[in-house]
Amino acid sequence: MQYTVLGPVGIRSHDVFHAAGTAKEQGVLAILLMERGHSVSTQTLADRLWERPPEQFRATLQAHISRLRRRLREASEQAEVIASNQAGYRIDVPADQVDVHYFDLLVSRAQAHAGQDPDSARELLREAEGLWNGEPLAGLPGTWAETMRRVLTDKRRTALLKRLELDLQTGGNADDAVAELTELASGSRIDQRVIELLMIALDSAGRPGDALTLYHEVRIRLRDEAGTDPRAELRQLHQRLLNGSAQHPAAAAPAQPVTPRAIDTLDPDPPYVAGREQELAAILAAVAADLRPGKRGATFLIDGLAGIGKTTLALQAAHLLRSHCPDGALQLNLHSHDPYLPPLDQRQALTQLLDAIGTPYRELARADTVPALGALWRKRTSGRRLLILLDDVLDTAQIELLIPATAGTIVLITSRRRLTGTPGNRQYTLGPLPDSAATALLSHITDRTLPEDDDLASFTQCCGGLALAITVAAGHLRSRPVWTVGDLVSRLSTTSQSLADDPLTSPIHTAFAMSYQTLSPTLRDLLRYIAAHPGPDIGLPAAAAMSGAALADTDIRLDALVDHRLLNLASAHRYRLHNLLRQYILVQGDEQQNLDNRQAVGRAITFYKAAAARADHALQPRRRELHYPAASAQVEGVNLDTTEQARTWLDTEHLNLAAVTTWSVQLGRGIQVGLIPHVLAQHLDRRGRWPQALEHIDELLAAPKGDFPGGNPDAVTACLLTDQAGLLIRANQLDVAVDAANAALAIWNAANDRYGQADAHFQIGRAHDAAERHDEALQAFRTAAALYESLGDHTRVAVAEDQWAVTAFKQGHLDEAFSRGHHALDIARQQNDLAAIADVLNNLGEMHRQADHDQEALAFFQEARTLTAALGDPLITAVLGYNIGAVYEHAGDYHRSLTSTRTALLQFRELNDHRSEIECLILLATAHINLGDRNAAFEETRHAIDLAEQTHDQLRLAQVRLAQGTMLAARGDIQGAIEACESALDIAEQIGAVAEQSQAHRSRCEAYTSLGLHDRAQSHLQQAESQGGPTTE
Repeated sequence: MQYTVLGPVGIRSHDVFHAAGTAKEQGVLAILLMERGHSVSTQTLADRLWERPPEQFRATLQAHISRLRRRLREASEQAEVIASNQAGYRIDVPADQVDVHYFDLLVSRAQAHAGQDPDSARELLREAEGLWNGEPLAGLPGTWAETMRRVLTDKRRTALLKRLELDLQTGGNADDAVAELTELASGSRIDQRVIELLMIALDSAGRPGDALTLYHEVRIRLRDEAGTDPRAELRQLHQRLLNGSAQHPAAAAPAQPVTPRAIDTLDPDPPYVAGREQELAAILAAVAADLRPGKRGATFLIDGLAGIGKTTLALQAAHLLRSHCPDGALQLNLHSHDPYLPPLDQRQALTQLLDAIGTPYRELARADTVPALGALWRKRTSGRRLLILLDDVLDTAQIELLIPATAGTIVLITSRRRLTGTPGNRQYTLGPLPDSAATALLSHITDRTLPEDDDLASFTQCCGGLALAITVAAGHLRSRPVWTVGDLVSRLSTTSQSLADDPLTSPIHTAFAMSYQTLSPTLRDLLRYIAAHPGPDIGLPAAAAMSGAALADTDIRLDALVDHRLLNLASAHRYRLHNLLRQYILVQGDEQQNLDNRQAVGRAITFYKAAAARADHALQPRRRELHYPAASAQVEGVNLDTTEQARTWLDTEHLNLAAVTTWSVQLGRGIQVGLIPHVLAQHLDRRGRWPQALEHIDELLAAPKGDFPGGNPDAVTACLLTDQAGLLIRANQLDVAVDAANAALAIWNAANDRYGQADAHFQIGRAHDAAERHDEALQAFRTAAALYESLGDHTRVAVAEDQWAVTAFKQGHLDEAFSRGHHALDIARQQNDLAAIADVLNNLGEMHRQADHDQEALAFFQEARTLTAALGDPLITAVLGYNIGAVYEHAGDYHRSLTSTRTALLQFRELNDHRSEIECLILLATAHINLGDRNAAFEETRHAIDLAEQTHDQLRLAQVRLAQGTMLAARGDIQGAIEACESALDIAEQIGAVAEQSQAHRSRCEAYTSLGLHDRAQSHLQQAESQGGPTTE
């Protein structure tokens, strides 16, 4: 009598088959038979029988089982075989009475006999094949049945291939083998083991030409479809065929007594791996260190994102470590994230491992519980030094019984999750491949020489170091000779819903699917929100705002996503999502989820607006508060009470602030970000990144205004226009800056907003001052100061009067300039505004420096530097370092000048402030000239010229040319000095730089004087004096 699932589900008694009843009754029997000897809960039975169990499924299930018991009693004339207990239902029958379990036992016995008695192994496998009676679980519907059909069919295929291999080894009928293998090879998927056996069978049947043709066809398909070559065994077989026979050389030698050899079930060593040298060295070193005492084994866990290359790295390490384990190497895939196969439980994993090491059938049959199997595994591995690769592990419970205790054993584990609870193991999270390795891998697979262009850089950015993505994309490119890397980038960058059918991205998305879909709904929603977040990373408070959950709850959920290796922990409480995973998540969303995502981003923007306003208030507490929201309000999860906290937060979040601005503009909702660009622009300007600040302001001002959810859109526009004016002054677009400030002024006038009017007049004054229109500048600064005075903002009065003093100094009104500057300083001191005090001190010091009052200048600069140390403003600190260096240079203390200027240069480089960097290089060159180090001076000058040309900074280029002229004159190259000064003069005239024109004429006067050309010298002196200069009133 035998129970059957390898065909129709039922029972065969006395050669008569009895069906198990209805489809549901057959399903119950099949589930219990597959779990023979183990209780199956009613919930599990219901989940496997119905896609959605009915509400009264327990009563329905009991009715099915009752009828099934009656049918089994009638068919078998045996006692009750289905037992029930608190755990559920269990069927208790011997393993050899269930065809599927008897099949497994026969296959295990065949594998054990294959090495020493292949003929017996063949007969056992044929007997196992005879148990099959068509499609397994025939006619049973549902996901569980379909999954089990795939599992059982794969088992049958594996056994069939083993039997065919033995047929060929023992002289079986080659033509029959060709027929069977041809049918197996006819599927759409390339099974290289089937191809290998078919080539051997064709050769044995006297058809070596057909075997070679088959190899070439398969090689072309592999290259076209997967971008890879045939595996090593297939290539070696091809070479043997070319040499005259498919027979392995070892097989041609005289028969020798068979000796047991170490089992090796490792997949082939990866043929090409790039960029993992450090990780591989770390694994080898760690394993060696653990094995060195000789008293323990080594366990090494590699975790990471799906597709990152964990299995490839583990395989490479396994083959290199194989020699340490003379008793064998085993590889077991636990299928925890296999889209087609269910995960292996402890029983299945132990059974497969025990089977692989040749455990006799009798011992396996007696070990009918998981603890018994675990004990048998420990017994069979005791004293054996094995290497075991456990791939795609779900959790510690799945493998805790699989790790042998024998000293010298090596266990390598891969998982998509951070595993805890495994004592003594080392754990390593595998990160993305570096760009250089991604490029090398792409070049190797495609067999192309790839130019280092923007497309290649975009490709590496799209793939983000994901080995699977790079490999699949490379295979795709190789099979499409007319495609370029740019075509790959376009496809990888799309978020079309049709990506599910895309042969390029679908393998990548399939790898992500099992990790994403198995998350709880709460975690899945949070990850979806993070994918929708426009910025490159996200902090805990922003994530909490998006999800609408408490900070503590969000923190726990984010940590869980890190454990799942779906989020990268960029720094403390900051998280980053891989771009391809982001793409996968976003294309899964339906219309409602997409709307939900946009609303979540809106909540993030509300958080960013509140925090940005708070940060701006911390940096400038005396300025008018931003109105959306109130800048004085606390923001949950973010400490923004000090200037240092505000600067740190803005440094961390500035890319996110820019990203949400761009996102809003693209959706036609630019106005919803409010004054985020205002705060961002001021921060970037302080950090020397004013071009990016100007870009963000321009982007928002150019966008349609749309519907404004609250507040005053005109006020936002006017504020941004005022910011734009200040940044345009930085860019030396002075007339455009005046236009922007006047446009802002018009809005402020219409709104009767005197504070806005004062800010606009202040920027108008700065623009006119930079354009050498000093009268207009003075008028604007006076107006701004009067408005600030009427509003009671004395700090801004001090700032306006400070700029008023600088303009007066440029006009040559030194007494007025110093008087106004000191008045501004007194006001700033009364207000105790350290930033304003430092700014006024700096400008007073600069005026005294230019008036040759070195001691006074140095005193002002040093006091300002003391204040900025408390303020923590790196830009002002760098400016003061430069100014102090300039004072020392003028006073002839060149060594101190070099020290101070070099420090400032490094600070400006960190701030990416190229203009100030050029000025530092010019000052360093001047100091080197005065110290007689002309080589160093010319090197500094060369760097300054290169930087000025790269940044298209004509004013600084004119100044560098003037410094170059001075150096050439000191070197005795008068003609070179004249040419350098002439170049500087041309540039200065083109941009209207009066001071540089005057200096160029003076330098040429000195050069012509040294040549005795007094008429020319006099002409240039007159032109220099006509430019004007500081005079005492």
